[in-house]
Amino acid sequence: IAINDIHKRKSTEIELEKEKTRLRTLIHTIPEPVWVKDKEGVYLFCNTEYEKLLGFSEHSIVGKKDIDFLGLEKSEQFRNNDLQAIEKRSSLKTEEKIQLKHGNHGLFEVIRTPMFDKKTVFIGILGIMRDITESRKT
Repeated sequence: IAINDIHKRKSTEIELEKEKTRLRTLIHTIPEPVWVKDKEGVYLFCNTEYEKLLGFSEHSIVGKKDIDFLGLEKSEQFRNNDLQAIEKRSSLKTEEKIQLKHGNHGLFEVIRTPMFDKKTVFIGILGIMRDITESRKT
């Protein structure tokens, strides 16, 4: 019986690892900047496009807050928008001007969606950004 339990646990661990890999691949394949923050506004995850936007690696972003990458005014605006989506318990769409790493400004549509577990307990906020700079110019 112990051998069967060990085999079953090992199988479950392998499946969980495969699922984790599929989800990371999915998020990193999305061609728009994507991030996830906790209830305190600390980054838990971001994709490759968000890394490019901020000019930092995911390793350098995770565990930090917006204030670590943006000015005080912009980070407060981002936090207020995060909190508004959390309070509404639904998606919030905004347009935000962001200073890009190379010095130019970009205009982005940002959709923030609070995430809840099966018991409706808040677990984080998902952000998806779309660069609308060029479309606004035309």
